[in-house]
Amino acid sequence: MTTSVATGTSHADPARRGPARSGPVLRVVTLNVFQDLDAAQHRHDWKRLRSRADVVLLQETAGFRSADMVRSRRWKVFQAAGDRGESAVVVRRAAVRSAGGLQVRRMVSGHDCAGAAIGPRFVVSARLVLDDGSHLRVASTHLPHAGCSDAVYHRMTRHLRTWVRHHRQPLVLGADWNRRVRSDPGGLGASTRLRPRGVGIDGFQVDRRLRVRSTTRLGHDAGWATSDHEPVRVTLRR
Repeated sequence: MTTSVATGTSHADPARRGPARSGPVLRVVTLNVFQDLDAAQHRHDWKRLRSRADVVLLQETAGFRSADMVRSRRWKVFQAAGDRGESAVVVRRAAVRSAGGLQVRRMVSGHDCAGAAIGPRFVVSARLVLDDGSHLRVASTHLPHAGCSDAVYHRMTRHLRTWVRHHRQPLVLGADWNRRVRSDPGGLGASTRLRPRGVGIDGFQVDRRLRVRSTTRLGHDAGWATSDHEPVRVTLRR
């Protein structure tokens, strides 16, 4: 596994750095970027998103380098190579004291689900040290779509439960769940210390020890190049 750091200009931008540094919140966004879009469309969505987030959890990133979409030293990009890079984590440097500890874990192998195959699915995570010295692990993953059997879906959520229980530090897990988040897909919230927060099939499982200020859908379909996905943001009190 590798950690890539986005490249580009490094001059300060107060309009983007200010909210992350002065406000008592951490804004975490999850988004399925839809891998079939071209580079210009991905860049379009990133430009709209970057001022609204401190941490971005991405899915369907196996086909491109997320660092090429971000193109700024103000953000640190965590993405592994090849199939292991199918989800990614992007962190605004000014929002945290440090970011590191990349982990990539396979959750389920590839399957031919009702003729619409899925590749192997992973959970990718990074460890953040916040300004007050507290630690937070943020993670991104992508659950199997509706064409897959319940057995495949539950196999992945079972592995996710095991992974969650392995980590003692507070955790925020963002994903394209491919099932309604508030229904607690796979019973993950019912069997761990996490609690579901989301809109539709996109959202989070958030450690119950964390204080959540709001959960919000950012914008409407017409404003994004992504197919049927829109970014969802959870705002955490620090």
